[in-house]
Amino acid sequence: MDDLSALDAENRRLKRLLIAKLRDENFVLQTMLRRFASNDGRVLGESGFIAN
Repeated sequence: MDDLSALDAENRRLKRLLIAKLRDENFVLQTMLRRFASNDGRVLGESGFIAN
């Protein structure tokens, strides 16, 4: 049971790291999209996508 608990704890830790990494990447991508949209004369909507 000790090995299972250790694996479960490691799995939770890795999931938290992945979530943090994906949030950071999403922030960078949204920043890039905003920059592109402002240079292109378009505006990003609430969803982060370019509004029509």
